[in-house]
Amino acid sequence: MTTGTGRAAAAKAAPDVVRLRSPEMMKGLLKELPGRVWEGKESLPGCVAEFIEACPESAEGENIHVITLLVAEAGRKKATYRKAAIAALDRALAALAPAKTKTENENTGQEDFFPTVLPLLRELLGGTSNTITTADAAGNTVAEMEEEAARVAAEAKTNDAVADQCLRCLATLCAGSASDAMRAGAAECASFAHDALAPSHGWTRRAAACAVVTAAASRVALDGSSKAKDNEQWLVPLRDAVVSCAEDPRVSQLRVSAVDALVAVAQALKGSLKSETRVACIKQLELMRDGDRAPDVRGAAGKALANLGA
Repeated sequence: MTTGTGRAAAAKAAPDVVRLRSPEMMKGLLKELPGRVWEGKESLPGCVAEFIEACPESAEGENIHVITLLVAEAGRKKATYRKAAIAALDRALAALAPAKTKTENENTGQEDFFPTVLPLLRELLGGTSNTITTADAAGNTVAEMEEEAARVAAEAKTNDAVADQCLRCLATLCAGSASDAMRAGAAECASFAHDALAPSHGWTRRAAACAVVTAAASRVALDGSSKAKDNEQWLVPLRDAVVSCAEDPRVSQLRVSAVDALVAVAQALKGSLKSETRVACIKQLELMRDGDRAPDVRGAAGKALANLGA
């Protein structure tokens, strides 16, 4: 099979058969990424991610190169292609640097993707990408103006989805990061999350920001070299914003995301049991366990408190 979708399908259907030729097949996929964005190319970054998920060894020794190429594609101007590329980048990061689940006292020699990925996320989340307004919806006739306005609205919606996807990608980056990279980048990641937690954003943006808080706090909680007092410096500013999500009565999914963030923050501050931020997180979880109207939120809060031993 020579197409990107064909290679990805083969890797997913018969990984043991493909594995012997996977580096060669991966190189073929990667060669197709640069160049113009032709119609239908939106599927190609996803094919790369799917191939890596099925055969992670296909990128062995080339991890940084693969991530660099996906970052370049995610920086393209076409919003729909950018969205697809960022989603693929997220999946590739999760496959090449899975979320940590055990405490580490030092780095294990893993590659650090922060320097490669963070500049892209910094640009897109920092608002330096192209901003589309209704002023762009120009036309000579009413019909043309309406058509252009619809196009602008659709692209703006896609750009909103891109921002949500960037936050999810940032969460994945944090969850699988090297311990020293997470310590160094924690404050900036927290800043991105804080901005996205603002009530002026939609619930999906705020939930994605909660995921960043969860990932970053969970990662430092598993870092045997991190100190609660250092973590508190960047976690304190997030407390009220996360609590605001926890108290939002409109969307239970957002409140469940807030539960995850609250318990992760409490875990990251477990070395400082009297921390006001930790105490506030546990108090909010208790309120949600006992008083939230949604059963899934009450259940999530109760499980979180049990895990904390509270």
